[in-house]
Amino acid sequence: MSATVLDPVEISSVGPAVDSRGKPWNITAEMLQQIAETYDPTIHEAPILVNHDKAAENKGLTKALKFDGHSLMAYPHRMDSEFADKVNEGRWPKLSAGFYGPDAPENPHKGKWALQEFSVVQIPGKKGLASPRFSEPEQGVHYFIFGEPMSKSNSDGDSTAPAPDAPPENAVAPPPVEDQASAGDDLSAREKALADREAALKQRESQASARESALADQEAAAAEAELAAFCEGQVGEGFAPFLVPHVKTIAKVLRSHPGSVTFGEGDDAQDKDPIEVLKEFVRSVRLEGVRFGEGEIAGGDDAPKARSPKAVAAKASKIQSDAKAAGEDITDTEAVRRAGGN
Repeated sequence: MSATVLDPVEISSVGPAVDSRGKPWNITAEMLQQIAETYDPTIHEAPILVNHDKAAENKGLTKALKFDGHSLMAYPHRMDSEFADKVNEGRWPKLSAGFYGPDAPENPHKGKWALQEFSVVQIPGKKGLASPRFSEPEQGVHYFIFGEPMSKSNSDGDSTAPAPDAPPENAVAPPPVEDQASAGDDLSAREKALADREAALKQRESQASARESALADQEAAAAEAELAAFCEGQVGEGFAPFLVPHVKTIAKVLRSHPGSVTFGEGDDAQDKDPIEVLKEFVRSVRLEGVRFGEGEIAGGDDAPKARSPKAVAAKASKIQSDAKAAGEDITDTEAVRRAGGN
């Protein structure tokens, strides 16, 4: 420690404040007058700390307190010279006082407000920014952030505390006290507005996704209906009814992978829709000698009349079941062939 002389500093003032627990307070003249009157360095000499770190070595001591009707002024002494230089350079832009509440267990002045310590702290100097959270204080102790930090005096020797009825000679004019409760309300309002905008955006995205999904379902249903009508027409032209479900399944898979398919090479290459290629295949597949619809089986005037698709399918199913019972495993195509007769 050195004998660096410091100007008196404002560590609290009358008006609204918020403690480190986020509780709003109204600092009254009576509270600050009581703190000044109870201060006795022979009982408890309040240390000067950095960020309320009581585990670290203090940077100075508080020689006296003075309340001028608005501000509570502290008179530091026995300051660390290197620490004082850093304060003057703006390393710690604010002060925070720690007060014993009247019921604090460690309060040396039971039933009254008293100074525990005060610290230089690093908090944003710009109005509206959030203050930092300090480590949890002891029970009954309240930390409040106030004015500018201490500055080194130009005089020499040890500082002298003024008489109780005399104003401090080198008192620093305090800056306006920011209404921290109001700043906290403004921050909460901005956070709520942001949350509301995010919720509205998510709702719009969800609605858009639902509309896209509904449109996709409608398109798929229309495509399935169109394919079902196509297959029904092809069954009447000789396409096997039992193959229709397979065609629908293949079409569903193809629609889940949209795109074209290239057929041929070089100048003969052509891009085709896979569904149209499937339809071409269906048109080309006919069971020999069977016409599922009006007309006759190929073979001339003496050929028997053609059966309906349902009749051929029913007979093919029975043929396949009978064959299986007899130990013969035949394919669907063979069963239809036998049902149609050839």
